[in-house]
Amino acid sequence: MDLLDQVAIITGSSSGIGRVIAKRMAEAGANVSIAARRLNLLEELAEEIEEEEGTKALPIKTDMAEPSDIDNLVEETMDEYGKIDILVNNAGVNLAGGDPLEQSRESTMKEVKINFTGLYILSQEVAKKMLEREYGRIINISSIAADVGIPGMTVYGGTKKGVRGLTQALAIHLARHGINVNSISPGLTKVKRIEKVIKEKGDEIFDLERIPKERLARPEEIADTAVFLSSELSEYITGVNINVDGGVQYTAGMYL
Repeated sequence: MDLLDQVAIITGSSSGIGRVIAKRMAEAGANVSIAARRLNLLEELAEEIEEEEGTKALPIKTDMAEPSDIDNLVEETMDEYGKIDILVNNAGVNLAGGDPLEQSRESTMKEVKINFTGLYILSQEVAKKMLEREYGRIINISSIAADVGIPGMTVYGGTKKGVRGLTQALAIHLARHGINVNSISPGLTKVKRIEKVIKEKGDEIFDLERIPKERLARPEEIADTAVFLSSELSEYITGVNINVDGGVQYTAGMYL
């Protein structure tokens, strides 16, 4: 899939799924702005992309809970590249992990700001730039936690459900202007954080037998879906959510 000379912003790209999405976009020919809070990791990734792929990579320190950082991300990208073709809203956090009735108000508000409010503000600002050229692709990373109740992910799941609604509403509003808006919902994915848990507690902690594919998702599988949704192959697809979860969302009947 060819993204030659296109410009993509990928948030939350210092590690995990976002990092792999940035690399896959670059492999397909896109110049990228990579955004996250850890600038040192972004700089390492930018160097890696430019050496291996020969495309440009602009590291921009960004806290998605801060509107001024979001404005700066758009401004620096426009200054460097002059356009934005693709936005991948990947940044997200889960700050609970325990009893939802005990989650602090501070962490609740921060989670909503990063997972939903910041995503919306960035989408607004990028969409304005896309409207100038009547072209764009916005891809929001949601989660299967938007569809099933997962212990310890109360606010996370709620915000990801909100992202789905936002995706559909923006898709309808922007479709006539050549801008597609879609979402991807990964299942449990084999990133470093999950690999660490497996190393400490073993595979059984995630009960892989409940996943029809009997394994975790690979970050590359989510990234390749994002590249597809960024390409001309997906021209007539908008307002859609794609589950990349090995079928786990539909397995309740297996355990009745």
